[in-house]
Amino acid sequence: MNWGDYMKTRDFLLVSVLVTGLLFYTLFHLFIKPQDHISIFENRSLATISDLIEVGYVDETFQDNFESVLSDQFVYRSQIKRVLSNSDSLFRNILYKILRIETTESTLKMIGDTYIFEVGIDGEYLISKPLIENDLYMQNLNNRINEINSISIKYSDIDFYVYKPIQIHELDWFDEANGFDSVGREYSAILEKGLIIPYKEGTIVDLPDFKNKYYSTDHHWNHNGSYQGYLDIIKLLGDEQAPIEPNDLICLDDATFYGSFSTRIGHSKEPSEFCFFDFTYPEMTYVVDGVKMNPLDGLNRYLNNNYSRDKFSYHYGLTAAEPGTFKHFYTGNEDKENILFVVDSFARPVTNLLASHFNNSYFIAPRDYYWKNNELFDYDDFLINNDVDKVVFMYIAENYFWEPDSKMFEINVR
Repeated sequence: MNWGDYMKTRDFLLVSVLVTGLLFYTLFHLFIKPQDHISIFENRSLATISDLIEVGYVDETFQDNFESVLSDQFVYRSQIKRVLSNSDSLFRNILYKILRIETTESTLKMIGDTYIFEVGIDGEYLISKPLIENDLYMQNLNNRINEINSISIKYSDIDFYVYKPIQIHELDWFDEANGFDSVGREYSAILEKGLIIPYKEGTIVDLPDFKNKYYSTDHHWNHNGSYQGYLDIIKLLGDEQAPIEPNDLICLDDATFYGSFSTRIGHSKEPSEFCFFDFTYPEMTYVVDGVKMNPLDGLNRYLNNNYSRDKFSYHYGLTAAEPGTFKHFYTGNEDKENILFVVDSFARPVTNLLASHFNNSYFIAPRDYYWKNNELFDYDDFLINNDVDKVVFMYIAENYFWEPDSKMFEINVR
């Protein structure tokens, strides 16, 4: 049978229809269907068709970029990634049993190439990779120390403080069992020694204490950890007002909490239990990015049983005060001081608590501010134009040195 005769057969027509359908299906997903720009699962940006507009044939990058688009926008890619991650975790655990590799509570097992590790024998808790020495990180850390010292000297009439929430991967507990030579403790010592202002960091006494203060599948502290952080900060500031005590502990029985770690490994772990404390707060005016809001709206939705039951709802953020890049709390208590908190997402569960101790409380999230305004927060402008008595830098270790986020936390004073 020659080619001309074959083109008339039913098999050829069927193949042609299938190939044409596949081509149109691919083109639909690449050029018509809205494309995903971020993979929460992989914690990175995805290549899109719009990226191809910015490159050409001259620098010979078009082919590589086009292949990246095909890979990142592939149909069902996220589902495939999750299956691969789950398979990797299953295979690794089987391999440990076959090879009779001893595991202890200090054993870390990385899941795929995510740099997320299972902790201990049961692998119930997840953590980030321990901090390893890096010359750039060390330089960035020293730069931040100099920036904080400089602004505290320039505005000597203002009291400055640093509080750093602790994370378990900053500790050296896993070094010997896993062949690491971590530097988290060294970084903390450099920070404490280099700063000329009061400094305090959170504490994790042992693994049971870590499990009591942190979620099993999320990098943030839980209700116990955040409340301890609140107590630490009030003590650091020398505030004489008695801390607000919890009225009640509320745990969600009909909702799941898959945290940031679980999302990146395809939700292959059981979700964390999500609980929060209920407090009685003083009356406060709350303004977010220029818009007046109720600081308890998010919490009230949970107290009134009106929260999302979606499997992947991020309850950690939804129970806190409404998000924004710049928040202003005002209690109307003129006898109290005014304060600026420079924060990251670890502050979300404690903003209302901290604000209750002051007259005007300002919370700036430098990373979010930079994303929204494409510029760094102007500390000079704010401190000159606002009557601030205290400033607290409160964010995790990575925001002192990790690229690119640490750049968004830079403190430029004129």
